[in-house]
Amino acid sequence: MTRNLYVVLRWYVADDVLARLLPAGVKRADIAAKVPAEQYPAIYQSAMNMIKLLQFDSDAEDRSEYQRYIERAQARLKLIGP
Repeated sequence: MTRNLYVVLRWYVADDVLARLLPAGVKRADIAAKVPAEQYPAIYQSAMNMIKLLQFDSDAEDRSEYQRYIERAQARLKLIGP
């Protein structure tokens, strides 16, 4: 799931949305090096919430495959519990 979250955040979230969610000074290319993987789920969820409010999402089609993998992994993790 972590790798799929990374792929979505790195390539399939609009620049203006991602800029509001990443820590100060972190660019798209720096996500793997400067953002702990434990933060990916929260950033991803915030990005998806922001994207829902957009009138047009140019990355939706490209992102959809990875979103299915993420949703499937989240559902499985919920089933097995902590």
